[in-house]
Amino acid sequence: MIKTTKLQFSYTPDSEFHFPDISLAEGEHLLILGASGVGKTTLLHLLSGLLPVSSGNITIDATELPSLSRKQLDAFRGRKMGIIFQNDYFISSLSVSENLALRLYFPDKKKDIKRIRELAARLGILDQLDKKVTALSEGQRQRLSIAIALINKPKVIFADEPTASLDDENCEKVIELLKEEASLSKANLLIITHDQRVKTMFKNHLQL
Repeated sequence: MIKTTKLQFSYTPDSEFHFPDISLAEGEHLLILGASGVGKTTLLHLLSGLLPVSSGNITIDATELPSLSRKQLDAFRGRKMGIIFQNDYFISSLSVSENLALRLYFPDKKKDIKRIRELAARLGILDQLDKKVTALSEGQRQRLSIAIALINKPKVIFADEPTASLDDENCEKVIELLKEEASLSKANLLIITHDQRVKTMFKNHLQL
């Protein structure tokens, strides 16, 4: 489902990253650990097609990402991927439920309100659905980011430091939710983090 070979990227001639090869079958999970500055976020942006590779290849669901145009990449990302970024990207003038509804890719169907409420309840933000996102706490905003990434039941879930703003209890809840959602859709789950609390929750690790 996900395969990378000889993946490299450079922002400048003096800052070149070389990443180990990744090979994940459908539904497999991977935790990528590393300190700040080793290229964790860069790797996630490469895997999600947000950055072009300098050399090497990325294949997701039998599709080679470097061969796609920007428009094709955007469409592929919308269909196949859910991404949890370090920084959230919401429309501040809209409510929590409206931000979630915007991410639903069902042009031939009504908005799946049941899905929105179910996911919000599991993430502990059901009572926040009618509020503007500007009224949310930092932890609630992070959980909304997770909900947005999961709303379409993607085949690949990428998460960049998803537990950074969470206490121990909510850290465990969020990881279990991500694993459950991935299992329901037989999706790959790939988490990058420096949070050592998460290490015991995954069998498959990669250290950068």
